[in-house]
Amino acid sequence: MKWNYVLLISLLINAQTGFTKEVTTEKIYDGVATPVISTTIRFGYNDAFRGIITYVARPGSILRGPEYDATGKVIRPGTLLVKMKTDYRKSVVDGKLAELESAEANLKNAKDNYDRFSGLIKTDATSMQIYQQSLADYLSAIGHKKAAEADVKLAQVMLDACTFEAPFDAIVDNVYFPSGLCAGELDIVKISQLFPMGIKVKMDRESALKITPATMVKVYPCGSDQALGIFHGMSYLLPDGIMFRVNNYQLPSSEGGKNLPVCRTSPVFMIPFDGNMHKSVAAVPQESILKDEAGYYLWAAKDQLDARPDKVQDMVFAVKKVRIVPDDRLLGVEPHSLLRVLRDSGGLKAFSTILTPPFPENLKDDDKVCIYNSRYLFMPGDPVKVVIGQ
Repeated sequence: MKWNYVLLISLLINAQTGFTKEVTTEKIYDGVATPVISTTIRFGYNDAFRGIITYVARPGSILRGPEYDATGKVIRPGTLLVKMKTDYRKSVVDGKLAELESAEANLKNAKDNYDRFSGLIKTDATSMQIYQQSLADYLSAIGHKKAAEADVKLAQVMLDACTFEAPFDAIVDNVYFPSGLCAGELDIVKISQLFPMGIKVKMDRESALKITPATMVKVYPCGSDQALGIFHGMSYLLPDGIMFRVNNYQLPSSEGGKNLPVCRTSPVFMIPFDGNMHKSVAAVPQESILKDEAGYYLWAAKDQLDARPDKVQDMVFAVKKVRIVPDDRLLGVEPHSLLRVLRDSGGLKAFSTILTPPFPENLKDDDKVCIYNSRYLFMPGDPVKVVIGQ
């Protein structure tokens, strides 16, 4: 009996030791940068007016999530992801505000009647029935005013819902519905989280179970010999391996652009006019046009042309203010931005580089800026080398 008991304890110890045995020898795996969260955003209304989509961020766009203060109030909203036409929702808000004004007027009238009959009932100058009716009308008017206030808030919520910002740092994977009239809640756009980035490694379950928070794991970004560690407490098992999580951040645009404003750019497009391939007009993204006391202008890069097969544009360049005269026409050439036709381009050529929002504060002629680089250290689908063990 004693020997059986010793044997049982020995077997339990050996089993436990085998289960928690850590990786002691170094082994190299092929990993893939895989977003931990990928989600499809659905957008639209299910009431009388389904809504008209007017903007969806273009595929490949890098999105920033919102910033909050300590109380949870948004102090910087996330990057605009989807926008719907607001005319109908604004009219609903206006209608509800008018109903609220009517409810407030009725409440004032009901209160005046109640106050008057409250004085008369004390001297028996009115009947109890009339007094009670005035009280009921007054209380009813209070309820109608509260209901009207609630209707205004709800209408405002529906108006605010016409704009949807990115809920976290992400990249736009696919756009399923770029613009147009909705037919209920549609799949509009798919986004994937960028921070932290998941690193998926395929391995058998026995090997995955041996990886503990004390296991050395090194991840090498694509094309780099500089290793990163993992967030050990965030790893989890997959049916065919394990998912690690690593730090991920946006790569600097240029070594020479440190401490310079980072800007997004666009070329000046030349668009065939009314289908006439022999006549083109200059056009720029509508949001790139600014206005001051002297008129309309663009911020343009000095001596920079995009889309050249023989020369790339510089990552760092000086800018200049270019006076333009916009036309009244807007072109829906692409679904992500309306292009404003220029009556006078101010000397800008086809594919001249201009700045688009957000613009740096207090920008002036000859200031240098750096081109925005839409790359993170790890991008979804990147092949990476993962070294596990020591």
